[in-house]
Amino acid sequence: MNCFSSRWRILIALLAVFALFAAACGDDGDGGDSTDSPSSSGAAPSADDPGGDEGSGDRAIVGLITKNNTNPFFVKMAEGANAAADEAGLDLRTFAGEDDSDNAAQVRAIEDLISVGAAGFMITASDTEAIVPAIERAREAGLVVIALDTPVEPITATDATFATDNFRAGELIGEWALAQLDDPSSAKIALLNINASQPTVGVLRNQGFLQGFGVDLGDPDKWGDEDDSRIVGHDVTEGSIEGGRTAMENLLALDPDINVVYTLNEPAAEGARLAMEAAGRSGNSYVLVSVDGSCAGVRAVANGDLGATSMQFPLLMASLGVEAIASGEIPPNSPGIDFFNTGVELITDGAGVDGSKSSAWGLDNCWGDDPGGDEGSGDRAIVGLITKNNTNPFFVKMAEGANAAADEAGLDLRTFAGEDDSDNAAQVRAIEDLISVGAAGFMITASDTEAIVPAIERAREAGLVVIALDTPVEPITATDATFATDNFRAGELIGEWALAQLDDPSSAKIALLNINASQPTVGVLRNQGFLQGFGVDLGDPDKWGDEDDSRIVGHDVTEGSIEGGRTAMENLLALDPDINVVYTLNEPAAEGARLAMEAAGRSGNSYVLVSVDGSCAGVRAVANGDLGATSMQFPLLMASLGVEAIASGEIPPNSPGIDFFNTGVELITDGAGVDGSKSSAWGLDNCWG
Repeated sequence: MNCFSSRWRILIALLAVFALFAAACGDDGDGGDSTDSPSSSGAAPSADDPGGDEGSGDRAIVGLITKNNTNPFFVKMAEGANAAADEAGLDLRTFAGEDDSDNAAQVRAIEDLISVGAAGFMITASDTEAIVPAIERAREAGLVVIALDTPVEPITATDATFATDNFRAGELIGEWALAQLDDPSSAKIALLNINASQPTVGVLRNQGFLQGFGVDLGDPDKWGDEDDSRIVGHDVTEGSIEGGRTAMENLLALDPDINVVYTLNEPAAEGARLAMEAAGRSGNSYVLVSVDGSCAGVRAVANGDLGATSMQFPLLMASLGVEAIASGEIPPNSPGIDFFNTGVELITDGAGVDGSKSSAWGLDNCWGDDPGGDEGSGDRAIVGLITKNNTNPFFVKMAEGANAAADEAGLDLRTFAGEDDSDNAAQVRAIEDLISVGAAGFMITASDTEAIVPAIERAREAGLVVIALDTPVEPITATDATFATDNFRAGELIGEWALAQLDDPSSAKIALLNINASQPTVGVLRNQGFLQGFGVDLGDPDKWGDEDDSRIVGHDVTEGSIEGGRTAMENLLALDPDINVVYTLNEPAAEGARLAMEAAGRSGNSYVLVSVDGSCAGVRAVANGDLGATSMQFPLLMASLGVEAIASGEIPPNSPGIDFFNTGVELITDGAGVDGSKSSAWGLDNCWG
């Protein structure tokens, strides 16, 4: 495992050469002439290339506007759109609201795309009626507009709609659930929906399920008026695990013998399963079905936690949308419906419905671009990716890199995640699963860097290669390798830049916004790196808070969130309202700090705000002036290199002077001050790439 190929030597040499070149010949942070709008992000023509060239800016522009940029469904859309735009030579700009109801952000995105003369855009509308006037303005300006997944009202307001047939998705799992019962008249049915407002997609899935199960529908445009004694009841979940758990508990209180459970999506299904388990119900005592076909949902089918799910294809929706805009050729609606159906597949390992696909096929195609494709051969070597969760865009980007690298290497990638960042038990189960199927190895971002080590040791004893990504375990030697950002250097870069913005460094009044009081290693490294870059003498470099420098107003903690950043900044402003330098450990905390400053009447040019991460959202904040500079990490590169190392069996040596392989960091800013920085235009082309 310690052999060192020429390919790795070349890669390491290139990274080293780039670092030297950037230091000597940087772009001076001027950013060039960018046409990127403040709230857009470009396609990534070089997805694993820290230090790549600035984008040319001469390509036709196409937009993708989603409800948010954290839901893995929309992330998969962006993946498909990026690939299709790259192939077509288009400049993809992606936009998203802060949450699923942020219509204002979507309107601004449309106005931005009109202003830059885009060829067209795709949209998953947050408010299907309120967005229509903006869409009409875009079409009047000559833009092609395609709705993805969610039709607007009226549906004719867009040039086309590419979506799942959600009624058929429900019908498939209804037919399958019916086939599992020896006596359909004995069914006791629980129906777990989205919310009481009964959005169209949820109604279609519910009514499709009931029709597939043989229940006579009342009004097909709403649920709850069916006259069938087998229905125990409906409840709502908000599409979440906790909501699914609560709804299932409510319905079990009505009838503890429920034996058929419909859920509108897979997180709700997992919540229902947990409630059944808590009630002492084994999986073989009831039928549980859902809709979505995410990789997590398909894994639930594979391990027996979910009976069947109907798979959608968001990657295909977006890639077809880009192709339609690029060609100017809009396909006709599918027969019998008023949109273009991008397909649905029933995923199950149980018999009962002809034409279903196995979980093995599902894991090869989850949310992908090949409805109706052949079954996978099942003979590929297995590699795993275990992250802290599957919603944080950082980990979603890792999965994107791992998927691409596994596909290129002909490997079967299995992805796993906990319910939250502290779910060590789920990560241990994932490792045991990978050992049991004879995986070649796996990559992991550990939730508990010490508690996970015994499971890692068992895996390595079984012959699996184990690579830590982003977060070293303790001890770091417990894994075969660690691929991570040099977080001290990431902090140092923004510290050097912040220092260069002040005419008189002695006038600095510094606020330091950290993660939490337990001082995890990554947070300490970023903090101490910033202070060293700013010229502050460190105390103990393994902790923050013991520095003896009168310029430091104070440290506070944020939990890495917007709200935490806002509260921490308010606390520090109460100590000194004239703070003029703000360090934040990540970009959500930076946004919270900015909002607190704004509420205190402080304009952006009265202080310096810096952060670490380099997400597309963070780079957009640099582009629009809300953030001075950020240090960009490369999670996609971490994961793709991890897959390549496992595939080849060749582990690269640690980078010079540190005990891990450094995957690079870039300073992103549109302000001068540090040689070798990259502009926000470059950042938007490469964010987390």
